[in-house]
Amino acid sequence: MTLALLVTVDTEEEFDWSAPVSSANRSVRHVAELPRLQDVFESCGARPTYVIDHPIATTDESAAVLRAFLDRGACEVGAHVHPWVNPPVVEEICPRNTYLCNLPRSLQVEKTGVLADAIAANFGRRPTTFKAGRYGFDYAFAPHLAALGFLTDTSVIAYTESSDGLGPDFAAVGQTPFWLDTSQTAGANLNGNDATRKETAAAPPRLLEVPCTVGFTRRNQHRSAAFHRWLSASALARCKAVGILWHARLLRKVVFSPEGYAADDLCRLAEVLVRGGCEMLNLTLHSPSIQPGNTPYVRTVAERDAFLSTIRTVLNFCIRGLGTRCLTIREYRDHLLQSNP
Repeated sequence: MTLALLVTVDTEEEFDWSAPVSSANRSVRHVAELPRLQDVFESCGARPTYVIDHPIATTDESAAVLRAFLDRGACEVGAHVHPWVNPPVVEEICPRNTYLCNLPRSLQVEKTGVLADAIAANFGRRPTTFKAGRYGFDYAFAPHLAALGFLTDTSVIAYTESSDGLGPDFAAVGQTPFWLDTSQTAGANLNGNDATRKETAAAPPRLLEVPCTVGFTRRNQHRSAAFHRWLSASALARCKAVGILWHARLLRKVVFSPEGYAADDLCRLAEVLVRGGCEMLNLTLHSPSIQPGNTPYVRTVAERDAFLSTIRTVLNFCIRGLGTRCLTIREYRDHLLQSNP
């Protein structure tokens, strides 16, 4: 089995992450800077998947930038629903409704269909990879995604629950991809150990769930996750036990992302996961971080340069040091099916 490296870029409008969301925030000026990021990917041999939201897909300037990447075969373009800027916006704009999974099912389908149609119109092909904004996905939506032509989802974030308690809880889900059976109303096999089942012509296309990689810098991931959850919820949380263990390098929970994490920790996580038998790494980031001032992670030009340097370091380590093969998310699904005839 090939050791795969995926890169997922949440490609979205600029907004103040510390303020309530607004349907009026549709600026995508930072996309003019995306070639700077794409140059890093291409110089390292990576082919990212840009999951794009409605403002990105329907603004001529941003669509042109991404279409140039796509037309030369340098990326995949998928769909990314931010409900508050994705028509039809008929729901109340409130924290709970920023999670797609909390909206009526018919509205979830309508919003996703509108975005898929916009991408098809402006990019000449329908998206087959989906990601819900804020990881707002539930497994009951899988049959509807399949009906809209999607083949992969990457909304699940391993070992993580929503920080505000309003969204989904993926705390018990690991990094391993798994199939969501779209013939049922809920995804089965949440143990994350079934990315090898064969898709047959008689069955409806099933969604491959490709979680965003989050893990621990110790070998036993599930045990570390359980211990981390216990520490976070126990009386020891008042003693800042999680922070103490982090600084002592005894237990570090790391999101595989250059946003807020140092290259050393990301490379260490990748090495631990690969040595532990992990066959897929999914590096994730947000497109507005390419322009200083848009996200908490990149506030200055110096921080942007450090951000790009971290990406380059991690990609080179994974590709040259660990021997990963860079694939788009759709290519990874195809690879799994071809590897398990």
